[in-house]
Amino acid sequence: MRAGKDTGPSRDGTEALMLVGRDGRIQCATPLACRYLGEHFGLKRGANELPPDLSEWLKKTQRAHARSRPFTAESTSGQLVISLLHREADKSFCLLLQGRTVGVALPRGRHLGLTKRQAEVHALLKRGKRNSEIAKALGVGAATAKRHVEDVLARLHVPNRAAAAGIQ
Repeated sequence: MRAGKDTGPSRDGTEALMLVGRDGRIQCATPLACRYLGEHFGLKRGANELPPDLSEWLKKTQRAHARSRPFTAESTSGQLVISLLHREADKSFCLLLQGRTVGVALPRGRHLGLTKRQAEVHALLKRGKRNSEIAKALGVGAATAKRHVEDVLARLHVPNRAAAAGIQ
């Protein structure tokens, strides 16, 4: 992984870029992309191959010849969403890496009987987020976000998102 100087802690929503060859080798990456790979996959500085899970996702994307869903990885440092921006002329791939923190403490959602993901959705509902915004924050599709909201409403036994948002 060729990169410049590290620029300190990452912030929520910060984007990084990486160029990857068809063989899964990292051709170049921004310093933040290198840090993200280290935080979420344990990749050491100077590594030049993608982690196996990410490499497999890229292979599936290559075979599909279409836009794919982003790859999402979660760790104690937050969530990493990786999207294929485009294929380059030399058959390499430009990847966009977005670091996100989902600020829900587990005990808070647990007392309501919510799973970790449901607690994340509930926190976003309490902040007045629409399904499209929830989908973006979680790195999932719109239909998945809608289903998560429905699951939260059912778990909390409330008729609508406003009622769910009112539950502490």
